[in-house]
Amino acid sequence: MAYDLAKVTANGNNLIAQILANKSSLSVDKIEISDTQLPSTTDISTMTSVPKVVQTVSANGFSKNSNTLIISTVVDNSSISADYKAWVFGIWGSDSQNGQSQLIAVITSTNSPDTIPAFSGRTPVSYTYKFNIGFSNASQIQFNMIDDSFATNDTVVHTTGDETIDGQKKFKTDPTDSAGNAYAKTVDVNQQLDKKVNVSDMRKPASDVAGIEEVNAKQDKIGYTPADDSKVVHSTDTSNWQKQAMFNPGDYRIDSTTPTADFATLLRSKYDKGGIVYIRDNNGPSYAQIVDAVVICEGDSWWYAYGVTWDGIFAHRRIRATDDTGWVLNADDSKVAHLSGANNFDTVPTVNNNPLLLASSLPSDLARTGQDANFTGKLQKSGIDVATKSDVTTAVNTATSNVVTTDKLANFTAGLQSGGVSVATSDDLKSVEDSAWRQLDRSHINSNSTFVYKLIDNSNLVFFWQGLANEQGKIVTTTADLSSIFNGLKLSSACAAYYGVNIASNIVCKNNILSFYGEGDFYTTSDMDTSAYPCMCLATYTSLVN
Repeated sequence: MAYDLAKVTANGNNLIAQILANKSSLSVDKIEISDTQLPSTTDISTMTSVPKVVQTVSANGFSKNSNTLIISTVVDNSSISADYKAWVFGIWGSDSQNGQSQLIAVITSTNSPDTIPAFSGRTPVSYTYKFNIGFSNASQIQFNMIDDSFATNDTVVHTTGDETIDGQKKFKTDPTDSAGNAYAKTVDVNQQLDKKVNVSDMRKPASDVAGIEEVNAKQDKIGYTPADDSKVVHSTDTSNWQKQAMFNPGDYRIDSTTPTADFATLLRSKYDKGGIVYIRDNNGPSYAQIVDAVVICEGDSWWYAYGVTWDGIFAHRRIRATDDTGWVLNADDSKVAHLSGANNFDTVPTVNNNPLLLASSLPSDLARTGQDANFTGKLQKSGIDVATKSDVTTAVNTATSNVVTTDKLANFTAGLQSGGVSVATSDDLKSVEDSAWRQLDRSHINSNSTFVYKLIDNSNLVFFWQGLANEQGKIVTTTADLSSIFNGLKLSSACAAYYGVNIASNIVCKNNILSFYGEGDFYTTSDMDTSAYPCMCLATYTSLVN
């Protein structure tokens, strides 16, 4: 691939001139890469930016001669997700004194740029570039080292030619000669010298010292096989071990109970130290008379034991300083009833020694609480017949044939009494109401008097009477408005009002309103005989107001 065009921009020439005049240094800030080819008419000297930048890298080294700056960089694809063609490289630099970064040079290919491939996800691909950029007085330019991102030709050690190295240099790997032989370090030499035996240090002449071959020959004549040190237990490894016998030599147990020392007593008296021992209990209960047990001693008066009886039943036990569970037999899972699944019992199970009734032994005519049952014989409770539904229905119908219910009308043909006193019917109350004297509300009378009336059966006749109408000596017209009660009210010809010393005044009825003129106490009457007062006036009406 050829990058055949490299030019300095006008800003680049001005920046170099400024740096030389100020005696400052040049900082190479970044290198931008574009995937767009520059048009053939592009004047690079006037460019101030790079179009369509796809990747930015840093310079990693430079050198110089009288008229050329050589700037190097490495481009890797670890951050590239799609292939691109590297058409243009733009180098940005700045004066170390003012830090204003500018595009100082452009390098481009006119026909065949490199293609930077996308990262495959495994090993990155790297491309190394060195750009030769022509500057007058290039040898006078000083470079500013930015974050140790690149080194000058004068500050590195070269692989060819003679070099003078000042100070101490540290290498991650040992240096070698051209044949690949490592140079010896001082520490290596000292270590080798420490292994050297000086003649002056030997207690015997060299002729009296046995060699390795002679030692091995002597070792072969030893009557035992030397141990492999890597496969033996060392005393330093067992310095904190506490040795404890678990059983006696030639026996499977370390102890057994006696008629005078039961299992718990034996443990409490002899084995209250942490560890594991094998003990036989010869004095167990009837269901576990002999148990060969493994005992876990926790110390501080706690023991757990488990073992097997002579007939092969597994048992366990917990013992403490003040209590003992005794031997507890572990049930054979194949011989116990389970909460789920079917259980087959060899004998009939019992509850409180009472055998349970099996479903297969229940009588076929047994009544079930969740189903209807037909009792062809009698059903009794405590020797007394239980009534059927039809019996209850018949009894209820008989009992309720003359029973009064609150939601129905009832005809009491013999009368109804309360506390021995007859109760009035609604008809009785209506008859009393119809024949009773009624008082006209005083809001319908214009005087301080009482006005009463009484309806006579269904004959459209009414009696009325009014008294104490006016104050003595005060002659006024008194009215009684009956329009809210009667329609078509008409007085008999003999109705008059009396006041004073039997002074009569005719009563006038107009629009169902009665009126008369007089003063003092008076009353209405249809009887001219004043000795019979107070008497009532009689009137007729066509209908009653609702």
